[in-house]
Amino acid sequence: MESNEQEMLDLFLVEANDHLETIEKELLVLEKETEQSNKSAIDNLFRAIHSIKGSSGFMQLDNINDLAHVMETLLQKMRNGEIVPESKYIDCLLDGVDLLSTMIGNIDNSESVDIEAVKKNLIQLTQGTDSQVQTKK
Repeated sequence: MESNEQEMLDLFLVEANDHLETIEKELLVLEKETEQSNKSAIDNLFRAIHSIKGSSGFMQLDNINDLAHVMETLLQKMRNGEIVPESKYIDCLLDGVDLLSTMIGNIDNSESVDIEAVKKNLIQLTQGTDSQVQTKK
């Protein structure tokens, strides 16, 4: 890998880890305030996931990009008020964060991480077809 590519990857990893910290913090805020939708927390979550999605796409980290994309779609529905941030959504987003953390923590093997079950759950929640969703929480 050329030094410029390595510098870009290193910058991506630093920024992605910062975004993951924000995401975990804001999900915990949402978890405590499900009754009153916390727009600020949802906006912060959306921006952090959107940044990871964009950067990972640029870096051609397809697995990270795919997972971040479906997380972003669910968060967009929360932003639009189409979905209330109930525990089933937060738990599934936390499952996604766990996978993103794993992939970002071991970037060289990120493409071999199986994201399909969590991705499927997120898509089902987004589409309202979530009767079969199983989270780790």
